[in-house]
Parts: sequence; C-alpha cells; structure tokens
Amino acid sequence: MKSRLFIRIGAILMLLHVVGHSMGVFGKLDPVTAPVLHLMQSVSFPFMGRSCTLASFFTGYGLIMLLTLLLISILLWLLGGENSRLSSRLLGLLTGFLVIMAVLEYIYFFPLPAILSFLAAVLTGIGLYLRPPIPTSGSARG
Repeated sequence: MKSRLFIRIGAILMLLHVVGHSMGVFGKLDPVTAPVLHLMQSVSFPFMGRSCTLASFFTGYGLIMLLTLLLISILLWLLGGENSRLSSRLLGLLTGFLVIMAVLEYIYFFPLPAILSFLAAVLTGIGLYLRPPIPTSGSARG
C-alpha cells in the first residue's frame, strides 16, 4: 500500500505540472513579452511545404508538452496500482525520464517545474523500492 501511495502522489505532482504548464500555454500575455510574441507571429518562413512562424512552433510544442505531461501522470497513476515485472520496469524508466526532464527544466526554464518533476521522480523511485517482491513462477525452464 505504501508503494502505491508514493507513486500516486508523484502522479498528482505531475498533474499539477500539467495545470501549471496549461496556464503558461493558454494564459494571459505579459506586457513585457507581448512585443516579442508579435515579432514571432509576424515573420513567416517556409517549412516542409507550408508557411510557419516561430509562434506556431512554440504553441505546437506547448500543446505537445501538455499531452506528454498528462500521459506521464496517467501512466504513473495506473502503474502505481500494478505489481508486475513490466510495471516495475516501466516505472524505473519513467523515474529516469523524470530526473532527466527535471534537469532540463532547471537548466532551460525555472525551478518550479523542475522541483515538481524531481519530486515525482523521487517519490516514484521510493515507491518502486518499497514494492513487494514479485513472485516467481514455479516451473523452471531447462
């Protein structure tokens, strides 16, 4: 039970990350950044057969990141209730992914998202460590 609780708290932290990120994507423009955004929208260039702007790239990346963060939180929630070899491997992979994501967020953005990702990684790692051993099958392969 403790293992599931740690992993699901990590999932909730990642869901808070989704909420914060969506406020950044869909939020009100800061008067300081509005001129920069206007310039990003005013210059278009051809890219893979269509006309694009840097603003459209950033909007697209923001939406893709929202979906990715939501997927991570759903996976953490669902895998927290499972106790199998596959779920343990996937949780280990997600823990490493969250650590790398926290480092990149700290370097390129600001500390709050990095703290949420890092805490989710630590809680997932603790939950993974506290998992009961997975029973092995009785038949031996020869």
